[in-house]
Amino acid sequence: ATYLGSSHIDTLESADKAAITSNLGVSFKAETQSLQGVLVELLIDSKLTNRAIKPESDGQYRVWLMGELLYGSTPPVSSHNTITESFNTGNGDALGPDLSWSEDAGDWDIDTNQAEVQTEGSYSIACVTGEAEPSTDDHYAQADLWANGGTRIGVMCRYEAANDNDLYFFGIEHDWQGDDPELKKRVNGAWTDLEQDDDNGSYGGDTFRLEVDGSSIKGYREGGLVCSQTDSDITGHTNVGIAAYRGWGATESDLDNFEADDLGGGATPTPGAGQVIIVN
Repeated sequence: ATYLGSSHIDTLESADKAAITSNLGVSFKAETQSLQGVLVELLIDSKLTNRAIKPESDGQYRVWLMGELLYGSTPPVSSHNTITESFNTGNGDALGPDLSWSEDAGDWDIDTNQAEVQTEGSYSIACVTGEAEPSTDDHYAQADLWANGGTRIGVMCRYEAANDNDLYFFGIEHDWQGDDPELKKRVNGAWTDLEQDDDNGSYGGDTFRLEVDGSSIKGYREGGLVCSQTDSDITGHTNVGIAAYRGWGATESDLDNFEADDLGGGATPTPGAGQVIIVN
């Protein structure tokens, strides 16, 4: 524990800053002159690699202390129930168990508590059915993704089966060089690239989030914006789900922890959810 003397959340005495630096073995920016700044560097900038936090359910980073928001935007107030799917059920052909799903193209299975694409040589599409879908066409969908060579996998918004599977898509395309986040649309059966980040990364297990808000189409990876485009070809549809392409002979790709809701209507993040901040 470090005694912080007269320092508090908005200020940081030089002696206290030196003590924290010495005890934790990390250095801070010269302009960091508050405890809030110290927390941001430790938890958001990951200077303590084993203490870094992940974005909350709305994709935003926040730091809480004893129920008080120290860093980040004020969480949205829930106006609609966030839908989630864990895929935590026995191996089999039917998706679930938390939501009802319609496999409108190709085939998905459950394998080791994850959704896994089976069909080779074409797209596989599954949408959430029933009353659980978002109530407006301004919504988001997100999931944790794992892609293998010759595949792409991701989430979809504004899906409409009746019009030859119109949809917006955000996810991973995996080629021999690595993982590339990509934003796509399908209109009248034709796929179009909206934007692709050709960084050849390794993103297995990362959370990919697609937001559609009017003509603004955005894709986030682990809370950071990586793809953004303006497009108004698909409007008025509220269905969400998952989509994937598996090439001939390619290894199956997987998806887990699906979530969706109206934008601005997601479940209000619980202060400190998924984060532990210890104050001595």
